[in-house]
Order: sequence, then C-alpha cells, then structure tokens
Amino acid sequence: MPSFRTKVLDALDIKKESTKLNVRETFPCSIDENTGERLVTREIGDLRSYVISETLIDKVIGPSNGILLSAATGTVATLGYVDAVYSKPASNTLDVLGFVVGEEPQESGTWKQSLPMCFDREGLSVPAKGSSEAAFHYLNGLYDPHQLKLKEMRKSSVKHFEEQTIFPSTGVPEHSHSDWPHDTLEQNELFRQNPYADSLYYGSMKISMLLTGISLPNQDSASNHRGLVRMLILRPKLPSVKMRLTGASGTPLLNMPYPHHFDTDLFFSKKKTLGGRLDNSIEIRESGISTFQSEITPTFGLSRYRNPSFVTNMDSSDIHYGHYVPEDGLTHDLMPFDIMTSPINSKAYTIIRDETFHLDTQHHGAASQKVINTFIPFNTKVKFAGRKSKAASGVVGSADYVAADPSILSYDTFDEPMNLKSRPFVMFLSMDQKISAQVTGYTNVYET
Repeated sequence: MPSFRTKVLDALDIKKESTKLNVRETFPCSIDENTGERLVTREIGDLRSYVISETLIDKVIGPSNGILLSAATGTVATLGYVDAVYSKPASNTLDVLGFVVGEEPQESGTWKQSLPMCFDREGLSVPAKGSSEAAFHYLNGLYDPHQLKLKEMRKSSVKHFEEQTIFPSTGVPEHSHSDWPHDTLEQNELFRQNPYADSLYYGSMKISMLLTGISLPNQDSASNHRGLVRMLILRPKLPSVKMRLTGASGTPLLNMPYPHHFDTDLFFSKKKTLGGRLDNSIEIRESGISTFQSEITPTFGLSRYRNPSFVTNMDSSDIHYGHYVPEDGLTHDLMPFDIMTSPINSKAYTIIRDETFHLDTQHHGAASQKVINTFIPFNTKVKFAGRKSKAASGVVGSADYVAADPSILSYDTFDEPMNLKSRPFVMFLSMDQKISAQVTGYTNVYET
C-alpha cells in the first residue's frame, strides 16, 4: 500500500526518485565452525551469512550433580583417579547478540558512547571471549557510497560519467552540468540559507531475521529446554543543548550534558540497589564498609553499573560544564535473570520494541527457529554536508601531482547523516542458549 507521502506526491503530479538501501547480510565470525573453539585471528573478507551470540554472563545457580569426571579426558571417572574433579555446578548463562544500524560513525565525539562497541569488520583481530564487542555488529542501511542511484538523488553529487549525455573526451567537466556550487564559500552560503539543501527523505527500515537456538560442537550438551529470548529495539536519547551566560562577562555559551553511556545507563530498576546483588560487597546497615549508601539505585548495563560517586566537570569553558563525567563504572554481580527482566532506562533510550519469547532447543541440538519481521521508523528529512574540498592527488614531485585546494569542491561527498546521530540498534538477550541469526532487509530512501 503506498505511503501518505507517495499519495500526496501523486496527487500533485510530482515525480520523486526512490531507492532501497540493503542492510548488511554477512558478518565476521569469532568461532571456528568445525570445532566450536574461539578464533584468535581471522582473514579479512572471511565473512559468514549468519552471526552468533556471545556469552557475557555465566553464574552458578546450584550445586554440581556429583558426577566425578577425569580432568584429562572429561569422561566419567572413579574415585581411583588422581586428577578427578566434580562436574560443573548448575549455572545460568546470558548470551547477547545485537546490530547497530548504519556503518561505524566516522566523526569523533562522546555521543558515540550511547551505542555499543561493534566487531571490527575490517580488522584481523577477534574480540576477547566474553566481550560485548564480539556480540554487536554494524548493520548498514543508512548510506551506500557505491550505489549510483543514491548518488544521483542527492543535489550535491556529480552525475555518474556513464550517465551523462554531454561530456568531453578527457573526462568529467568541472561543473558537471550541476546546479551545485563550485567552491566552498558558495556551498557554505547555500547551507546558511537552506540547511536542507543536500538532503534525502528516509522512510522506514524493514528487517527480517531468522533466529535459531544452537549448540556449539564439542561444548554444549544436547538438551530439552525452552530458551528465553528478549528482543529490544532502542534509540539513544541525545541530551538537549541549552544556552548559558558566563557570570563575569555575560558571554553566551552552549551547554549540554554528556550523552548517556551504553555500558552503565542502559537499565534502571528500583529493585536493584547497592544493598542487593548489584554489588554484593556492600552490606545492608553495616557502617564503615563503604561511602555508598546501600539503598542507592544507580543505572547499570549488561555487565557494569554507574558509580554513584561521580565527578563533575568544573571547566567553565567546556560545553559539558556542570555535568557529571561518564566513566566505565564498576562491575556488578547481577544474574542473567536480573538482566532479562530489568526495565530499560527511559531517560536514556527510546523503546521502539521490547518483547520476550521462547526458542525450543530440542534433543541432539535440532533447534527451533523463529522468523522476526520488524521495521524501524525514520520518517524524517536527513541532512548531508555537501561536497568535500579538493584533496591532493598523484605522487608528490611527479608531473601529475595536483596540490590540495580547500577553496574548490571535489566530486567526493560527505556521506555521514548529520541529523541521525541517534541511530537505533537491535539487541537480543538469550538465557541458557546460544542463538544464531540471519538478517535481510532494506531502508526506503526518497529524493527530497
């Protein structure tokens, strides 16, 4: 069914180009497919059409079953074995799997801490076992610099050489038959008059994910149980920027809080206090053990909680003056069930979707599967920053070397969305079961 925007454009007889930006469907893998063991390094370009969750929490919930095992072979032993050990105590595990929409942000800034760290797609190293970095992946779907139709839809882009009807034999002419300015001064003036001069309209991202409960070879024993899975789609809330005046001169200055920290601000529950499992070292009503009050309820993340004794930024010239400085926090002692049932910190994140369901891992590892169809709404006009300045080309000292000219615009465009800093992410939390996901989908993008 056509959207309301499409109906209005049709009624006004306005023709707008549109395209689809595919999400990323291949991902780096941290586990050997044959042995199930952790990889130390990997080959660049060695990607899989699936992604596997990472175990972040493993907590004992009961005693061992009393079976004596040989430490060398892992088989059932007798009391005569010198190296015999008892089997592992009963435990709960929490696996995490997530996707951050878009490519890795290129611009630096503290706002990126609101998003989880993701697996480096281009690097050779593999994140350490139990690291949340191994559990999250960039999904793409916000921009594709290689898609010609997307470039053509932008007002600032140079029309592709093969698509032009008039061109000299030596290559693309400087003006490229475009109405876009030729130098940086004119481009800045254009953006001053119209900040949305170079923009695209983003509709919604449609994603289909196939989740499968799996057992790793030679590690997980086959079982009959129902694995509990929680699906979250969240969007970080960025703090508002305000104006303040200095006391001495009355000079206006911008002021804003630090963006929220994913590792310490994701959850908030009044049931989780420093006198409970959040920090077992702080006992109720015992004096002198800590400067923290046991009833204090700080926010917390997957493995850490925010230190209630925070430091305030006292630099009056800083944009974050007067606000607490985020830090990595302290390690909490919460159980997998605590994380599965904790409410999201609504002051830090907008909840697009939050639901819980079961995946049945059946005997011999034959797992149940669940197809999840979801969409992430954007419905906004996205700004871009036009073209980049002309950079140096060729080899220094050679005849073909051309020096950089910051006053002249090149054919390269800025491809980072300017007003989509708050990019959403999808996260799955799975108790007592590893999960595998296959992803497909696209984002609808329209010409403005």
